[in-house]
Amino acid sequence: MNSEIKKLLFTLPAIVLCGCLAAKPTQAVSWPGEKLDTWNGFPRHNFTVEGCAAWVVEPKTPLPGNAWSWCMEFPDAFVERCAAPQLLAKGFYHAHISVGNTFGCPDAVKHFNAFYDAVRAQGLAPKAALIGISRGGLYAYRWAAENPGKVSAIYGDAPVCDFKSWPGGKGKGVGSKSDWTALMEFYHFKDEAEALAYRGNPIDILTPLAEAGVPLIHVVGDADDVVPVAENTAIIQERYQQLGGEIQVIHKPGVGHHPHGLEDPTPVVDFIVSHTLKPSNLGYAFKEFTGAQGSLLYRILSPATIKAGARYPLVLFLHGAGERGADNQSQLSHGGALFLDPKNREAYPAFVVFPQCPESKRWVEVDWSDPKPHHQPKAPSGPMSLVLELLPALEKSLPIDPARVYVMGLSMGGFGTWDIAARHPVWFAAAVPICGGADNSTAPSLATLPIWAFHGAQDATVPTSRTRSMIEALQRAGGKPKYTEYPGVSHDAWTPALAEPELLPWLFAQSAHKPPGASGLVQPADESLRQ
Repeated sequence: MNSEIKKLLFTLPAIVLCGCLAAKPTQAVSWPGEKLDTWNGFPRHNFTVEGCAAWVVEPKTPLPGNAWSWCMEFPDAFVERCAAPQLLAKGFYHAHISVGNTFGCPDAVKHFNAFYDAVRAQGLAPKAALIGISRGGLYAYRWAAENPGKVSAIYGDAPVCDFKSWPGGKGKGVGSKSDWTALMEFYHFKDEAEALAYRGNPIDILTPLAEAGVPLIHVVGDADDVVPVAENTAIIQERYQQLGGEIQVIHKPGVGHHPHGLEDPTPVVDFIVSHTLKPSNLGYAFKEFTGAQGSLLYRILSPATIKAGARYPLVLFLHGAGERGADNQSQLSHGGALFLDPKNREAYPAFVVFPQCPESKRWVEVDWSDPKPHHQPKAPSGPMSLVLELLPALEKSLPIDPARVYVMGLSMGGFGTWDIAARHPVWFAAAVPICGGADNSTAPSLATLPIWAFHGAQDATVPTSRTRSMIEALQRAGGKPKYTEYPGVSHDAWTPALAEPELLPWLFAQSAHKPPGASGLVQPADESLRQ
């Protein structure tokens, strides 16, 4: 289908955000063949994207940032029970594109991508709250797994999470023979055996969502014989919790597949609102740095009050793989709220910078899953090179105390923390690597650096041995690192680590004890001096 997106007059109001976010001007958006009508009392704009019927409903008073929900399928089913009108009343835009009864197949996901790009271009928020009703669960999870950084939350209502259950009917559910035949055609499976062996169902693709911190909420009827809970939501719940993800399930005793939703959907609405409007989305200034290696998006939080003549700590926070992208927002998913907490801002005034690594790039170009220590690449990766340029630039332009510069990071950013600290140990007063890995041969250069490392004992993504062996190497080199290993925790060691009550007091107590006026963040001219 041909994409033609050029003509509908759909005006988004100005965005007014607190802190340092500037207001965006009102934008005119247009699609060919636009028609205006109303949806549940709210103005709706109907248009097409790649030949598919689509629409966006406007709230009367949009929330800051133009938050939005996206019903993937059945947008007119049990509307009052499935949260959309209530979200509109709270200021969410509400959107839908019709891709037909295509079961979230790869071609449908392509249309979803085009729709997302179209509405984002007109000012809607970078992250959408997805609503997956019944088979819409396939649509929501399959798009979300490919775009985890673009999702603020997923609400599944009696959602299909494994098409072998429905429409396949290979479990205890009633199934649907005609839909099963159609599904195999849309997915281009050559036979049923290929369909049954497929590993792209929602129950199979949860890891990127957990890594991105996408919260899930499901509403299910315990007597559902169409989409049985045991074959769908129960599996999602068990696996997502094992991955360290957040999921809430609301059970309706004695209720079947219908009616969808809740008589009072307030619990769902509150869940979506609270996770969409996390404080980590506000307060950090949007920035872009241009250096010799290109450009780097980053967000920066400043002390609430900057006193004349005073200098403040700088915290560099390196995010994980799930937060990569170009929205300049996803990197705040983990850790952003910690430093924005009013009590922490008052107790520990500091500059806090969250750079964003581009999609498909890495802070360190090594194999994360290898249980053996890697050899540190001679040269830093492209994104890390830009970070190395950014830090001295920040010190020149901001009142930063060079004796109190800290680095911390999780998962991919844990690797980055070990890497940048090893390249420039004199730059930092302390390092906090979470579930990362290092080149153990760099331990001697880090022996005097205060380090507090964290890892989950059951981590199957980045083997726990990576941190254990580096801690042992540091101890052999005469270092005295702190190490906390969480029993029973898988890859998500950052949630308990960032909740440690002594983390910030310990971090901000560290100082490199450099003489006044001494600059720590200096780029060496000779690459050999980085070690």
